[in-house]
Amino acid sequence: MGDRLFKYYHDKFRKNVDKTGVKGKLEDLRRNAKTRLKTVRDPFAVEILNELVGVLDDVLTSSGEGLGYPFDLSKLRFYERCLKAEKRVEQLVERCINRVICWQNTLRFCRNERFGLRKQDRL
Repeated sequence: MGDRLFKYYHDKFRKNVDKTGVKGKLEDLRRNAKTRLKTVRDPFAVEILNELVGVLDDVLTSSGEGLGYPFDLSKLRFYERCLKAEKRVEQLVERCINRVICWQNTLRFCRNERFGLRKQDRL
Protein backbone atom coordinates (compact mmCIF):
# COMPACT_ATOMS: atom_id res chain seq x y z
CA MET A 1 0.00 0.00 0.00
CA GLY A 2 2.74 2.49 0.97
CA ASP A 3 4.55 1.62 -2.23
CA ARG A 4 1.58 2.68 -4.33
CA LEU A 5 0.88 5.80 -2.28
CA PHE A 6 4.38 7.27 -2.27
CA LYS A 7 6.17 5.73 -5.25
CA TYR A 8 5.56 8.79 -7.44
CA TYR A 9 6.91 11.20 -4.78
CA HIS A 10 9.81 8.92 -3.89
CA ASP A 11 10.86 8.63 -7.54
CA LYS A 12 10.52 12.40 -8.07
CA PHE A 13 12.55 13.22 -4.94
CA ARG A 14 15.23 10.64 -5.83
CA LYS A 15 15.59 12.05 -9.36
CA ASN A 16 15.79 15.62 -8.07
CA VAL A 17 18.50 14.74 -5.57
CA ASP A 18 20.46 12.91 -8.27
CA LYS A 19 20.02 15.81 -10.71
CA THR A 20 21.68 18.32 -8.38
CA GLY A 21 24.98 16.44 -8.57
CA VAL A 22 25.60 17.36 -4.96
CA LYS A 23 27.07 13.96 -4.08
CA GLY A 24 29.79 14.32 -6.71
CA LYS A 25 30.54 17.87 -5.59
CA LEU A 26 30.85 16.75 -1.97
CA GLU A 27 33.18 13.92 -3.04
CA ASP A 28 35.34 16.47 -4.91
CA LEU A 29 35.40 18.72 -1.85
CA ARG A 30 36.46 15.81 0.37
CA ARG A 31 39.20 14.84 -2.08
CA ASN A 32 40.46 18.45 -2.24
CA ALA A 33 40.43 18.79 1.56
CA LYS A 34 42.43 15.55 1.94
CA THR A 35 44.94 16.76 -0.66
CA ARG A 36 45.26 20.12 1.09
CA LEU A 37 45.89 18.34 4.41
CA LYS A 38 49.12 16.92 2.99
CA THR A 39 50.64 20.38 2.47
CA VAL A 40 49.13 22.58 5.17
CA ARG A 41 51.35 23.41 8.14
CA ASP A 42 49.13 25.66 10.27
CA PRO A 43 47.70 23.58 13.17
CA PHE A 44 44.38 25.48 13.11
CA ALA A 45 43.97 24.85 9.36
CA VAL A 46 44.80 21.16 9.87
CA GLU A 47 42.18 20.94 12.62
CA ILE A 48 39.51 22.61 10.48
CA LEU A 49 40.32 20.48 7.41
CA ASN A 50 40.24 17.28 9.48
CA GLU A 51 36.83 18.23 10.85
CA LEU A 52 35.59 19.08 7.36
CA VAL A 53 36.75 15.69 6.05
CA GLY A 54 34.98 14.04 8.99
CA VAL A 55 31.74 15.86 8.21
CA LEU A 56 31.98 14.89 4.54
CA ASP A 57 32.77 11.28 5.45
CA ASP A 58 29.64 11.17 7.61
CA VAL A 59 27.51 12.48 4.76
CA LEU A 60 28.98 10.33 2.01
CA THR A 61 29.66 6.99 3.71
CA SER A 62 26.56 6.52 5.83
CA SER A 63 24.33 3.79 4.53
CA GLY A 64 20.65 3.14 5.01
CA GLU A 65 19.11 0.55 7.24
CA GLY A 66 19.13 -2.00 4.44
CA LEU A 67 15.39 -2.50 4.51
CA GLY A 68 14.77 -1.63 0.88
CA TYR A 69 12.09 0.61 -0.58
CA PRO A 70 9.56 1.70 0.67
CA PHE A 71 11.06 1.40 4.17
CA ASP A 72 14.64 2.50 3.44
CA LEU A 73 14.63 5.85 1.68
CA SER A 74 18.36 6.30 0.99
CA LYS A 75 18.00 9.64 -0.82
CA LEU A 76 15.93 11.04 2.02
CA ARG A 77 18.53 9.85 4.55
CA PHE A 78 21.27 11.45 2.41
CA TYR A 79 19.33 14.72 2.39
CA GLU A 80 18.90 14.55 6.18
CA ARG A 81 22.65 13.94 6.62
CA CYS A 82 23.31 16.99 4.41
CA LEU A 83 21.10 19.13 6.65
CA LYS A 84 23.00 17.97 9.75
CA ALA A 85 26.31 18.60 7.99
CA GLU A 86 25.22 22.12 7.11
CA LYS A 87 24.99 22.97 10.81
CA ARG A 88 28.42 21.49 11.52
CA VAL A 89 29.97 23.39 8.60
CA GLU A 90 28.38 26.63 9.83
CA GLN A 91 30.12 26.05 13.17
CA LEU A 92 33.46 25.52 11.38
CA VAL A 93 32.97 28.75 9.43
CA GLU A 94 32.11 30.59 12.64
CA ARG A 95 35.34 29.33 14.25
CA CYS A 96 37.33 30.53 11.24
CA ILE A 97 35.66 33.94 11.33
CA ASN A 98 36.33 34.27 15.06
CA ARG A 99 39.96 33.36 14.49
CA VAL A 100 40.34 36.00 11.77
CA ILE A 101 38.70 38.68 13.94
CA CYS A 102 40.92 37.76 16.87
CA TRP A 103 43.99 37.87 14.62
CA GLN A 104 43.00 41.28 13.21
CA ASN A 105 42.49 42.67 16.70
CA THR A 106 45.89 41.34 17.77
CA LEU A 107 47.57 42.91 14.74
CA ARG A 108 45.82 46.21 15.37
CA PHE A 109 46.95 46.18 19.01
CA CYS A 110 50.55 45.33 18.07
CA ARG A 111 50.64 48.05 15.41
CA ASN A 112 49.34 50.64 17.87
CA GLU A 113 51.82 49.59 20.56
CA ARG A 114 54.71 49.53 18.10
CA PHE A 115 54.13 53.07 16.93
CA GLY A 116 53.34 54.34 20.45
CA LEU A 117 49.96 55.75 19.49
CA ARG A 118 47.90 57.36 22.20
CA LYS A 119 44.60 55.75 23.06
CA GLN A 120 42.57 58.39 21.19
CA ASP A 121 44.76 57.98 18.05
CA ARG A 122 44.47 54.20 17.87
CA LEU A 123 42.54 52.44 15.14
